[in-house]
Amino acid sequence: MAKHPPYQELQKKITMLQEELAKNEADKTILRINQKRLQSLWKLASMTDSDFKTVCGTLLEEIVVMSESQYGFYGFVSDDEKYMQIFSWSSAVFHDCAIHTKPIKFPIEKSGIWGNAIRQRQPVLYNDYDQELANKRGVPVGHVKITRLLSVPVFSNHGKIVALGCVANKDDKYDANDIKQLTAYLTNAYLILEMRKTEEDRKVLLKSALSELKILRGILPLCSFCKKIRNDEGYWERVDVYISKYSQADISHSICPDCMEKHYTKKYPDLFK
Repeated sequence: MAKHPPYQELQKKITMLQEELAKNEADKTILRINQKRLQSLWKLASMTDSDFKTVCGTLLEEIVVMSESQYGFYGFVSDDEKYMQIFSWSSAVFHDCAIHTKPIKFPIEKSGIWGNAIRQRQPVLYNDYDQELANKRGVPVGHVKITRLLSVPVFSNHGKIVALGCVANKDDKYDANDIKQLTAYLTNAYLILEMRKTEEDRKVLLKSALSELKILRGILPLCSFCKKIRNDEGYWERVDVYISKYSQADISHSICPDCMEKHYTKKYPDLFK
């Protein structure tokens, strides 16, 4: 007659099986989240034809969706970590908040609880905005109502806080996984933004340099007798004056051999022996 395992052993095996199934489901969830984060980063990196502000706006919308939040903002922190330039607000803020554009540049010392991430130099989350919180300023008239908030700083390789992403009003509580996902995403996204910013700065410098570059091109109306050139205003200018105005060439006056012979007939033979 077959022996059946005791009840305690059966219960232990069932528990182990349940834990293994739960772990597999958790692994699948983590894999799905990581894939989504990589897709989002690739989306940012692929926006080669978009301007810097548009890329920042896309980044912000991604973290709002990623954290299942209603609102958010993203900005850059000054080198001395005293100011934050709020660069992009989520589209929902534009719809719901009457003062979404104020302020654009904000002193950290006057910031509310979102600034605690910079003060404490680590992510901060608050799942009950109504409780007493350090540096809580309240919300002005016209501001969206805040229920929950998660603020994540971005650090450079030198340990400076260079940016900050903030999301608010998730239906469920923010947790450690939200912090982990946003920190990983924002850190990598900043590297993409930094490269894009450098590229745009170079374009601005190049455009400025080209705007200052004066190049003569096209057909120049030249007088057949006095050799003056007619400018765009219709005035006739000496060749040397015209070239100085419309090119980068410097004029140095001299005399060609033919003119030397014509104007200095007596001295010419001695000069060109």
